Amino acid sequence: MRKVEDNSVPMPNPEINNTSTDEEAITDAGNSSQSNDNLKDWSTFPVARLPSRNTSSKYDFVKVKVWLGDNADHYYVLSRFLLSRMLTVTKIPNHVAIKIALELKKLLVDNSLLDVSQSDLEANIFKLMERRGYGEEYINRYKMMTRFHHQRVPLVILVCGTACVGKSTIATQLAQRLNLPNVLQTDMVYELLRTSTDAPLTSTPVWARDFSSPEELITEFCRECRIVRKEETHNKEETNRSASVKKEKSGAEPIIIPIVLKMAEFDHKALLEEWISPRTFSDKCPLQDKSKLIANLKTIQGYLCSFKSQGLIVVNISATTFPQTLDWLHGYILQCIEQGISPVSNENASQSIEH
Repeated sequence: MRKVEDNSVPMPNPEINNTSTDEEAITDAGNSSQSNDNLKDWSTFPVARLPSRNTSSKYDFVKVKVWLGDNADHYYVLSRFLLSRMLTVTKIPNHVAIKIALELKKLLVDNSLLDVSQSDLEANIFKLMERRGYGEEYINRYKMMTRFHHQRVPLVILVCGTACVGKSTIATQLAQRLNLPNVLQTDMVYELLRTSTDAPLTSTPVWARDFSSPEELITEFCRECRIVRKEETHNKEETNRSASVKKEKSGAEPIIIPIVLKMAEFDHKALLEEWISPRTFSDKCPLQDKSKLIANLKTIQGYLCSFKSQGLIVVNISATTFPQTLDWLHGYILQCIEQGISPVSNENASQSIEH
């Protein structure tokens, strides 16, 4: 399982971050005022290209203060990086978000608008978004995410599934798109509980053991899941206490979004065979018996997918439709955030995934 958490990531305000990205640096490369006269003697030598991360836009050296509140009592320094990340959350492509953030900074600096209100800043952002074809739908998402961050609502996205269905890839990609800082892997906790001294779990993974029936396998799987959850809770007591304090301050219920990933049997089997081959579990589970291991994993996947009848979202993963699936998940999570609660049922969403 992969867990993507948002510990109330702030809007692009309180922090100062003027580091330019690679694309931004390339965009501004033509702004250099260096004369070509000094290069005449070196024309026969190849031009050395410095890494783009070591270059920055001239606009990064000018601070723009954005004032907050009716009386403009507080301000933050505008960060192009944080702004572009916020735009990415609204489903604007990353390279376009970077350009919009740069255009905004250029507009403000070139017009000597170094002190602006939050409302004026957003008005300029929305104009630049519309100019690039990202109109009302994206602007409404921006406003919705602004409210979400101001309310400091805890967000947890649970990505579940068996081995080789793309949990890590989906969790990482969603975290990047949604600007979420934490991706936690319960697999790491599971490995520690199996391999450490006085480990509470058997050293051999549950899906690599012999069981007399699928029911016995699922019973053991559920037992181990409870142990892993208990260990996670124990190790995160301080984090939970901190989250409780935040909840008391914000008064908002956390948004928990569980998602189960599955893959077509043929594709999943091919990936599992490749994944199992280099692994050794125990003498009781010879590597030749791959079919038994795959059958156990298939049983576990079927158990997880059975929760679809209770409203859990089950997403089919395929290499050919991965970008579309990721984009759908991005939109689905934004929808859950807008609702402010984790969904109980979403039949239309399930149908759109299984096309």
